[in-house]
Amino acid sequence: MQQMTATKAAAFQTSSIVRKGLGALALGILFTACKKDDKDIPNPNPQPQNESYYAAKTNMALQYQSVDGGETENYTLTVTGQKDSADGKVYNYRNAFADGTSINPFVYAKGNSFTLVSTVPAELADIIEAMKDDPTVSDFELTGLPLQQKLPANPQVNQALEFSDPMHMGLNIHDEEEDETMRMDMYFGFSDGKVVGFEDVTTPAGTFKNTMKVQYKATMTLEMPVGGNESETLITQWFAKGIGLVKSEEKEGTNTSITTLIGVTGK
Repeated sequence: MQQMTATKAAAFQTSSIVRKGLGALALGILFTACKKDDKDIPNPNPQPQNESYYAAKTNMALQYQSVDGGETENYTLTVTGQKDSADGKVYNYRNAFADGTSINPFVYAKGNSFTLVSTVPAELADIIEAMKDDPTVSDFELTGLPLQQKLPANPQVNQALEFSDPMHMGLNIHDEEEDETMRMDMYFGFSDGKVVGFEDVTTPAGTFKNTMKVQYKATMTLEMPVGGNESETLITQWFAKGIGLVKSEEKEGTNTSITTLIGVTGK
């Protein structure tokens, strides 16, 4: 990989982290409140509420494969432990990628919903610290992490997903040669999420009956004095009881990335 300035590296790494979290496991993100529509259609096969759409057995490992533009990446999500909280239960995970990086998400389960939470990856934290120490960078700010989503434990068709505020990274970059300062702001967030149905899904790991299918949009915006851009990705995901994510599709324009569950151990 060619050398990049701290600013370019931060933008690249943030995009990579988000892609891993969403495209692979959907555990780099949180789901925050679900609202019931008056026209909701009941789940035709309701499940007991003590079962939900995430892996809960300690040492259970889920292997995933993501194909994006001809490139293939494998990674593993492992349940590392669980503990009771004041009014719910917390399940801890380690999501290990082939490049040696990892994130440590967790699930917070309470009542009729569960929240998927991810900590800041170590490599992103290192980049943030490097940018803060860079003499050409000033007024650095980072808010909105971790992003949040909440999934219903007993979902219904058309049940809405409500998301947290977008992530925002902003900074001023000073060009010493030109003696000019440029402002850069990047936003990443989710919107328009809902449960769209229940389907059987077959992957290399097996056939999963009556999975919960959800859909939402991810938007990344880069604001600069000259240029800037915005991209929107339509994300569709299928979650199985006792497993979690079994399949994910991310569509941006004509490009499609597909992630599938290819193996499960320790069930």
